[in-house]
Amino acid sequence: MPDALIAELDAFEGHAYAVSFSPDGKRLLVGGFGGLIRVYDTTSWQEVAQFVHHDKSTNHIEFAPDNDTFAVSSSDRTISVWKSDDTEPSAILKGHRNTVMGLSWSPDGSCLASAATDTTIRIWDPANPDTKPTSLKAPYRIGAQVEYMPDGETLITAGGGDEALVWSLESGEVIAQMPGHDKSARAMQLTADASRVMTQDFGGAIHMWSTSDWSLIESHDIGSKAPRSVTLSPDGTRLAVMEEKRVRVLALPSLESVAEYPLSIKGVHLASFNPGGNLLAVTAADGKARVWNLA
Repeated sequence: MPDALIAELDAFEGHAYAVSFSPDGKRLLVGGFGGLIRVYDTTSWQEVAQFVHHDKSTNHIEFAPDNDTFAVSSSDRTISVWKSDDTEPSAILKGHRNTVMGLSWSPDGSCLASAATDTTIRIWDPANPDTKPTSLKAPYRIGAQVEYMPDGETLITAGGGDEALVWSLESGEVIAQMPGHDKSARAMQLTADASRVMTQDFGGAIHMWSTSDWSLIESHDIGSKAPRSVTLSPDGTRLAVMEEKRVRVLALPSLESVAEYPLSIKGVHLASFNPGGNLLAVTAADGKARVWNLA
């Protein structure tokens, strides 16, 4: 696919890391190991805005359903919440005692869930940032990922334990487990219709689960020992695998190679599919965000 690379964005002198398309696909946000977020127009690929607050790495960028609000998690133990026209955060959420990783908005955009390496998952009210968040105590030290289910009353979390967990927010209790992750469930992601959830274990295998009864549908060895990260396309039919010096895109469930993009750098970090699933943005240690057209 020689013409697949459609943008190579020189975002940072150091590492480019967090990356996210907006829900309407019109913007791409890229964060680095400092506190700056750069915003690119996805028609021209020109930078159109900047947001800065954090003084350490930006680990995750998560848009709210309104397409205007987004949250940023950081290694400085805080979360910033922004509106697209803001010059300052609309809220700074403080309370985690260690690095904040995954974020997820409730379906109505009123609450924000966060996972951190302090053993807790917290539920915030960004409209009232001084309100004490609800805290769930995970049985593992590292909380890496969190996802709201469409009912707004159920959370899925994954991290440094053998199982991904399903929580009832009403009771604050674990109501289901997805086990068998060989030391840790490093990644976790829902399909756009929330019918399935993908998890990745420490050894690199991925597992697809049904959210109707939390049963295992299938597991796949993707031929990569502990990849840097994996990202599922919105419809769940493709998997982007970030490895040293390359990005692979696999079809699911066949694992047929859809595309492979060699790179000259070892540090290939995170990825984001646009809502249509035809564009893939990937960040890397050379400070660049690259965008490929998978059509």
